[in-house]
Amino acid sequence: MPQVRNATRRPCVMRKAIIACLMLLGIMTLPSGCVQVTRGVTSREAQFDHEAALNIHREAYAPIYQFILDFYSTEGPRHEQFQTKADVLDYMSETLPAGLAEQVAGYFVGEEPDSLDVAYDVFFPTPFHSGVTLADAYIERVKWPGTDEVDRYLVVVDRYVDELASIGRPRETRYMQDDTGVWRLHSISGTMVVRGAMYSPHGLKN
Repeated sequence: MPQVRNATRRPCVMRKAIIACLMLLGIMTLPSGCVQVTRGVTSREAQFDHEAALNIHREAYAPIYQFILDFYSTEGPRHEQFQTKADVLDYMSETLPAGLAEQVAGYFVGEEPDSLDVAYDVFFPTPFHSGVTLADAYIERVKWPGTDEVDRYLVVVDRYVDELASIGRPRETRYMQDDTGVWRLHSISGTMVVRGAMYSPHGLKN
């Protein structure tokens, strides 16, 4: 009988030991991952020439501006290239980072990938629209704690203002240099679009 009782306890002890090890492993690995992703120490390293920044900015936003011109017209989304949201996402993915492409596409069309639920009361300001001004441009240095890794971004800050309202939070667009020294679009933060019955994809209605 004692052998039977010992045999039935051992799996419980082993399971508890395994669970404890897994919990410890999680506690040991989770903070380092979080620090690497979200706790970078940022600093403003240098001012960037505004004219050069505007040229980089315009080149990055040109595909979005062209999409607005092609997608919206007096006849609606007439461009035969765009039949579903998946088509819009494919177009955006050609020039924008994957996560950003999906975010931008989501402002213009609904969630269903196989349909085309078009939004008409949304305005996505670009450097080509009136009312958009470049407010700042600088190099941002990001040092990751616990490592020797340092990232540098070109941050371009623009602001949209019209006679109805000023866009809430200035938009910050970050660019990162590739191996050839070209600044490539990395991410966008801040207020992306203006919505309301007074707006169209081309701006404030007359």
